[in-house]
Amino acid sequence: ECDWSSDVCSSDLVGIFVEVLLLSGLFAYSPVVHGHAIQENSPRKYSHLERIDIEKEIWLSNAMQLLARCDFMVTLELPGWELSYGLQKEREYVQHIGIPEFIIRFPEGIHSKEEWLTACKFQAEAIKNAILLRSV
Repeated sequence: ECDWSSDVCSSDLVGIFVEVLLLSGLFAYSPVVHGHAIQENSPRKYSHLERIDIEKEIWLSNAMQLLARCDFMVTLELPGWELSYGLQKEREYVQHIGIPEFIIRFPEGIHSKEEWLTACKFQAEAIKNAILLRSV
């Protein structure tokens, strides 16, 4: 059973969404998916909190450099999303430089990863259609 409010579950849900975007033909990068995997496998022996304090600005700088090259940003409003310092800074940055942001709210009634996968496929198609409409 998935605890929808846990960090691990949220990371899994973001990973599924990123994979769906990639498989739909869109370039996708996620600090949650990519950055957390790197940090989890880091050979350095910092405690979790020390690692966050030391590397927060490095990760944020990396995210801003990637966002500067993007055509759009997608924000997943999963449980606890509003508590993310990095996400808030990323949102401010894309607003500042004029990159459109697609906001995907966590749908009610999702009780399994399979249901989430279906919702992600629907959202990926909606994003692709919105991008096509913007380019016309």
